Amino acid sequence: MTGVRFKLQKIGANYQFITNYRELQTQIKKNPWVLTAKKLSSMINAIRESKLPDWHTLGTAGSFFKNPIISTRAFEQLKQQYSNLVSFNIPWSSTQIKLSAGQLIELAGFKGYRVDYVGVYEKHALILVNYEKGSWKDMVALATSIQNKIQDMFGVQLEPEVIYV
Repeated sequence: MTGVRFKLQKIGANYQFITNYRELQTQIKKNPWVLTAKKLSSMINAIRESKLPDWHTLGTAGSFFKNPIISTRAFEQLKQQYSNLVSFNIPWSSTQIKLSAGQLIELAGFKGYRVDYVGVYEKHALILVNYEKGSWKDMVALATSIQNKIQDMFGVQLEPEVIYV
């Protein structure tokens, strides 16, 4: 038997939501009312729906790659060549930084890219899509091409977020 135990607590009036996602901050500025968990959830869902394809009409596995973590030294070297590189601090590490896999894929020219029946979604570079007749081999070949290009351009290895079965 397997079980899970959750310890929940009510949030107080002074609770600070983590809203450091750029598009979420934009939405909060446009809607300056009191932020609640329900309103925050609705904003996050709306942002996701605006970026992700409807899986009922376009096959996708969702976000295909994890955001890579690299050393701060490697990041500083990349910043010299790509000054607008997006990064995220890692709370538990002062020697590593997380990059945006989507931005790397976009900088490599893959956003909106299509080969035969598979491609990279035009609204979000992390989303690989299947245009009806793509095979598993087609999708893996596309993912491998993306990984190879990112490695060549940035020296960064992208790791799939999806689980191959």
